[in-house]
Amino acid sequence: MLDHTPPGSVRDGIGAARRLLTVADPLLAARALGNGRKTAAHDTVPFTLWSAARHLDDVEQAIWTTRRRAATSTPPARSSAASWAAGPGSADCHATGCAARNRCRKVVPFAAPVAMPPPERVWSDDDWAVIRLGHRPVGMDDRWSAYVESDTMHLHRSWTGHQIYEARFGRTPDGRFVVAARVEADGGRHRRAGDAYDRLLLELLVDTILLQRHDPRRWDELASLR
Repeated sequence: MLDHTPPGSVRDGIGAARRLLTVADPLLAARALGNGRKTAAHDTVPFTLWSAARHLDDVEQAIWTTRRRAATSTPPARSSAASWAAGPGSADCHATGCAARNRCRKVVPFAAPVAMPPPERVWSDDDWAVIRLGHRPVGMDDRWSAYVESDTMHLHRSWTGHQIYEARFGRTPDGRFVVAARVEADGGRHRRAGDAYDRLLLELLVDTILLQRHDPRRWDELASLR
């Protein structure tokens, strides 16, 4: 199927769905792939194929998985994704992820990187599968881009391309954690407010930008560190 899909957001989404087949949580998969709320192909097709591929021997379960995700979105999705999930059968997708260094609009390396304390946080293996997809900005208000090479995540400002953070992930029995991190110390590129601020901001960017989990209380905590 992927070979017959022209380059673009739909093709990228199908590739992402292929990489997320190990993820069991449909809510997490839908955060990364879309759930049909935008009633557009790029927001519907990837999750539909993911659901179908996860339930190749149970069409009914594929339909219900897709329908439940559409019903729990905010606002509820209005697409026909649930009906599509019954059709693809064994989709053959073999793509790379959503974002990579060579697909970012602009990538400018660190000017003056320094070590910083890593977040004291463990992300699940399913979370890591989504993190590895990276993030490509989709509008002027989307201020970050991210990509992962090997086990290292790179976060850049989308407008300037300046790299602000780098985080190298390691594995524990419970999932993934940041082994080491670096931050841009050039004041013309990033105004630091201390290690505590950068450590929390890095964690929040992973949660908010990559995993689509917004916690207002943590952002209020971040603001208090300024």
